[in-house]
Amino acid sequence: MCTGLVWQWVILAVIGGTSRVSEAGNVQAGSPFKPAVAAEGFSDAIRSLHGQDSLADGGSRYLPPEARSYINNVLRPRSSMKPLVYTPAAGSGGGLRLAAASGVQSPASQKLVTPSEECLGALHRTFALQNLTSAATITMVDSCGKPAGGLFFGNSKIMGNYGECRYFKNVSKYCLVSADISVNSLIVPSIVLGYTPHTWGFCVPKECTEVDVAILFYEGSFNGTALPIKSLYNVAPGSAVSADCAEDMPYEARNIISIVICALLGLFAVVGTMLEAVFEWIDSPSSEDEAKPTSQSAPVESVREAPFEEDATVAVVNDDVPLLGHQNESSMEYQRLSQPTVSAEEGPRQLIASQESSKGSSVLSHPVAKFFLCFSMVRNGRRLLDTNVPKGAITCINGIRVLSISWVLLGHTHLICLSYIMNPITELQVVKRVTFQTVANAYFSVDSFFLLSGLLVMYLALKQMDGNKGKMPFFKFYFHRLWRLTPSYMIALMILYNILPYMGSGPAWKGAVAYVDHCKDYWWTNLLYINNFWPTNFDAQCFSWAWYLANDMQFYVLSPIVIIGMYRSKIAGFGLTFFTMASSLIVTASLCAYYNFPIGTIAKAIPPNSSYSHNYTSIIYEKPYCRVPPYLIGLLLGAVLRRKDDYSWPAFIRLRPPRVARLMKIGVLLCGWAVAGVCFLSALYGLSHAAHDNEFISYTDSIMYITFARPAWSVGLAYMIWACHMGYGSYINSILSMRFWIPLSRLSYSVYLVHVMVVLVGYGSLQEPFAYTDTLMAFTFLGYLMMSFLVATALYLLAEAPLMELEKIFFHTQRAPVQHAQR
Repeated sequence: MCTGLVWQWVILAVIGGTSRVSEAGNVQAGSPFKPAVAAEGFSDAIRSLHGQDSLADGGSRYLPPEARSYINNVLRPRSSMKPLVYTPAAGSGGGLRLAAASGVQSPASQKLVTPSEECLGALHRTFALQNLTSAATITMVDSCGKPAGGLFFGNSKIMGNYGECRYFKNVSKYCLVSADISVNSLIVPSIVLGYTPHTWGFCVPKECTEVDVAILFYEGSFNGTALPIKSLYNVAPGSAVSADCAEDMPYEARNIISIVICALLGLFAVVGTMLEAVFEWIDSPSSEDEAKPTSQSAPVESVREAPFEEDATVAVVNDDVPLLGHQNESSMEYQRLSQPTVSAEEGPRQLIASQESSKGSSVLSHPVAKFFLCFSMVRNGRRLLDTNVPKGAITCINGIRVLSISWVLLGHTHLICLSYIMNPITELQVVKRVTFQTVANAYFSVDSFFLLSGLLVMYLALKQMDGNKGKMPFFKFYFHRLWRLTPSYMIALMILYNILPYMGSGPAWKGAVAYVDHCKDYWWTNLLYINNFWPTNFDAQCFSWAWYLANDMQFYVLSPIVIIGMYRSKIAGFGLTFFTMASSLIVTASLCAYYNFPIGTIAKAIPPNSSYSHNYTSIIYEKPYCRVPPYLIGLLLGAVLRRKDDYSWPAFIRLRPPRVARLMKIGVLLCGWAVAGVCFLSALYGLSHAAHDNEFISYTDSIMYITFARPAWSVGLAYMIWACHMGYGSYINSILSMRFWIPLSRLSYSVYLVHVMVVLVGYGSLQEPFAYTDTLMAFTFLGYLMMSFLVATALYLLAEAPLMELEKIFFHTQRAPVQHAQR
């Protein structure tokens, strides 16, 4: 009797794992904790809320008399265990998918299984009457998940105590069992598509395998004791169950090699920093020398960094430097006087010091020394923190870049948390707020980066061609781009695939990092920047949030067509740009109409006959022919800002009396700001009424919004940048152009690469679900934002900045010194 009761509580906690149901009803392996990192994926998670009443009016309506029969018969005897059919789950963690054997045509790859004798024997021994008071047995029972409150607000994750179960690793193991359980909507409100995936934590003897745990949960009985969840939630025959058990992962060769590479980068940084510190000390004058005037002094050189960048990178506007590069920055090279002048009054001591300085200069010019100095954290740190800007720089985009990458992180923080909260119904009610549309529509931040990328490519290319007689150095144009983005990108991918799985632990950890297994098959698509085309399914991508980089690289490769056309003829350049943009809009609208896609946002007003699925992301959201309009608008803006003298005020304003002309300009500018405001607000809050009132969005409105929302946002942003740069931005320009944005903007590319990994480590290491509240999410976002910038700083200092310095060595780039006083 005691054994049966103990087993009842043990089996209660076994349920947490990795299965997921597709739209067609087929069970797919993967974890309920696996986040979908595309911004539109929010819609998929909440579309079933359409038509559901709020729970705020009381929960009694969900508890009809039929519920009593479920509760009264929770412990009714069950039939004996039946053989099951299992299929190895795709993806990570060794999860298993099972189905009832009866009535199933088993393919050759499936086999009938029953609980192993080792597991059953271990259960009998562990929970035998004489062992019930042992520390290991008590710990196993106590660490199993027990039903908690919040069921009517979607709390379907009963995790137990992961750390307590893992304390006796030589005796027990922690397993999560996940089941897509059919739910009677009159008892518990459904979250997604009529089923509620339940995840329970279970501490079992180490002899039990994932198959054993899944089978025991599926059958729901042991020694005649029924599993309560089977009766309460009516697990129908054929329902799938998958299990994942926490185990210490062994290190493979690829993991060790990746760690060694990271260690070498750190070692190079230490050697370079020490080398620079030693020669700075040798070269520094003594206190007596500082008080004496010298006959000659080396020019003072400062870090000259551009205030804006390509995509998430920084570039300099400078006429006498190579195209589009960080190579345009001052390299902080040590410039010595090769033959220092020594006066007779200074004596032998000064001569000896000058000779030592000359020796130090010769050492620094050695290729090995140059290599290590590229990794100097002193040099790279100075570059990162320098706030000097060249005259005429578009300074407002520093603030835009930092705010945009923070917006990306805000959206992902809320998106991924859906898999880790215990009250998803509460968050799905928060979605109704008008103010929450700012979070829901965070994907417009990506369009901001597309616009900035096009702007800088056109602006800098035209500037370079003006100083090069209309010629474009194609090799440097493409090589710099690849060298600038790819190494840091590949290092981040290496960390994601080979190191991230070892950076955390917890009941949901295996699910959080499960999708990195896709990198095994598709890492090369990221290297070639074709990951937005292959694999065809967005969910199968490696480094899935890098779809932006693939698009941006593809735009960059084709941009010389528009750049050269714009240089040769404004009419040809503008005509080609508008033709391409119109074609893109037509293609987007046609795809929306053909596939009947709903609004791609967190709106509850999704038509019930919509064919919405993850295909929206794969067919429209990540495809360059649908995302190119913001980039094209950026190209036009770059041409206008570079050729601003050709786009002055029209004659009918300039020829007016000064006072009248001034009033007309003010009127035109106010109209421009009004149009920009309408573009911003219509894109961000155009669907807020649908989310708040549960209204349906018409078929035509869906096509119009998906097609024109991003170009509208880009037009508004383009006007704001133009007005700020031309001196019409007032306080907006003052805020966006503050100098403290500059160091943060230099980190934006690295932040983009690492921020999702930071969020996954944070959420995936949680020991139990947390309750969603606005205050908690605000603190969570700020914590992830700070950690992302800290990790990005390390990536910048150890990889991004050193590789830019190496590029200067390859091309023998020289920079003129710039005085610190030039601000």
